[in-house]
Amino acid sequence: MLLVLAAVPQETSQLRAALYPCSYRRLGPYPSWHGRRQGQDTILVHSGIGMANAAAATALALHHYPGTTYCCNLGCAGALPHSRLHPGDLVVATQEHYAQAGLDTEEAFVPLHAMPLSLAPEGFSPIYNDIPLDHDLCSRAFLQLQPWCSQQGAHLVSGISATVASGSGSHSSSLQTQQRSQALCENMEGAAIAHMCVYWQRPLLELRGISNYTGPRQHQNWHLELACQRATNAFLQLVDGGLFTDLSPVPPSYA
Repeated sequence: MLLVLAAVPQETSQLRAALYPCSYRRLGPYPSWHGRRQGQDTILVHSGIGMANAAAATALALHHYPGTTYCCNLGCAGALPHSRLHPGDLVVATQEHYAQAGLDTEEAFVPLHAMPLSLAPEGFSPIYNDIPLDHDLCSRAFLQLQPWCSQQGAHLVSGISATVASGSGSHSSSLQTQQRSQALCENMEGAAIAHMCVYWQRPLLELRGISNYTGPRQHQNWHLELACQRATNAFLQLVDGGLFTDLSPVPPSYA
């Protein structure tokens, strides 16, 4: 079973239309849909925006659907400085990063590992700012998407995605996020979803369509619909191409 998580309905309209039969249900406070694609049982959950919503929705879904073999986070993201990304490009995240978790001093930003302060509860290995995603799943998805992205005229890259509570609306905040994380793009949910997948030991694939540039809003050049379509269509390409059926459901490898 595939579990797909997205923040808002605009990010999944094409996916909902592609699942058949598709039934609507509530998962606690969260809207969800249950359908099939290429013989794959698929659960789609809308978490709402932000890390608290994303973590709660992911935890609830993984608890409610213990037969989940793979998780996928679909959505849009803002391109950070030096990424060379543009609206409509596609990012396969290899690592998530809590960009604003730590201590902000006048001298420097102190990340969690330097404090040291772990986000994991007792009984789990420490979790700091960086959460690597499943290496094998990300690599195979990237290779499978390369010819499709070339046909679409979209630039495909893999790398770090930074999760923020506040979007970067100035040159300085945008550059600060990039320098702290070395990320290609920023979003508002990914690290929280990755965090929960570590607890439940489920591999996560994160696909982000670039919707805008970070920095001053008058220069962000939003293409939200294009970004959402890019991420959803990429996911459907992977499902139709057999990625999730070719892979054996094994515990994630965080290489």
